[in-house]
Amino acid sequence: MRKLLLLIISVLQFNSCILIEGPEKVIWIYPYKLNGPISSSVEEGVFFLISDSQELNYLPKSWIRMEQDFEIKGFDFEEGYFYQLEVQDKNKNQGRTFVLKSILQKQKDYTYRLHGKWMSIPTQVLGSFELNISKYSRISSMPSCFLIESSLGEVGEKKIQLFTNPISGLFSCGKPAPWDPQPTGPSPLSLLPQATEYKVRPDGLLELFDAQENLLVQFQKSE
Repeated sequence: MRKLLLLIISVLQFNSCILIEGPEKVIWIYPYKLNGPISSSVEEGVFFLISDSQELNYLPKSWIRMEQDFEIKGFDFEEGYFYQLEVQDKNKNQGRTFVLKSILQKQKDYTYRLHGKWMSIPTQVLGSFELNISKYSRISSMPSCFLIESSLGEVGEKKIQLFTNPISGLFSCGKPAPWDPQPTGPSPLSLLPQATEYKVRPDGLLELFDAQENLLVQFQKSE
């Protein structure tokens, strides 16, 4: 009887140590570890962000901040890249430990080239305005009495998508927009979504171009 009891105890202890593995799945890994969920004020931190979208989705709501003890065994993370991974949940439905099966894609994010505060160079038809871009949140914003924030789309070596995914409204403090000296002229809200390519010149100027390669606006770093 005692031997049978010891055998049962041993079996129970063995089973308690077995991890119930979940199914394989495909996830995306965000280019930076952050100190919280994606917002305009987020900074570099210790938390992975993942997305289970089939295609790479840049919108902040697509990314979930994992716990600090989250890990992907066999995966060497290099910041600045979107990764698409095939993984297996090592402990079913817990989501704290994944095992890397394969790297499906590794896509460089060039937002770091645009990181910081930029001031537009005024023209005869367009006044000066400030544009802030964060490589950590991938959010661009124009701070003023009129505040608007938008998630960046794809940013490649040349390609750019600006203000095509608004994530906050337009707020007025009752004053004219500083960038629109002529009400019938262009405004940043009409120009920036037209940008399809960018160039950072050797002298540090940032230039945005439309699909016909027309220069839309030039910026200089304001910090």
